[in-house]
Amino acid sequence: MTYEARNLLNYENSIKLPSSEDFTIDYSDAKLNLKLLNKYFEVNTLDEILVRRRNEFKTRTEHLQKRKEALYEREIMFKERILSYEIYIKELSMKHDRSLRRIDDEKNFIKNKQIEINLLNQEIEQIQDENKKFENIILQYQPHLNLLTQVNL
Repeated sequence: MTYEARNLLNYENSIKLPSSEDFTIDYSDAKLNLKLLNKYFEVNTLDEILVRRRNEFKTRTEHLQKRKEALYEREIMFKERILSYEIYIKELSMKHDRSLRRIDDEKNFIKNKQIEINLLNQEIEQIQDENKKFENIILQYQPHLNLLTQVNL
């Protein structure tokens, strides 16, 4: 039983209605008693309305408190998600930077190898030129070699 309902019971007990023996019909007293009775019922209904509205207010505040807590939890959850997403973005950025460095390293490696290939090709050309030169020299001395081989036999 709520505090307001107990007060109503005390209020009803505190009102002393005249006993039937003392009840002499006096029109002004009856009119006054009727007004008091009407006021009592009016106060009683207003008190019931007040109690009902207080309960509604209490349930609404509880509901709003629950919503506030739920929103706070969602806010924390979103902050955690944002934080984890930022960490994820940083990791991706680091991976991207590493891959760019690897690409640059590969390009430099390929460039160096291409330079090395060009140098080796030049060296091959020089060797081939020398080889042709020696072949020409051998061709010049071939008749002499043939003559020497025939003499030695």
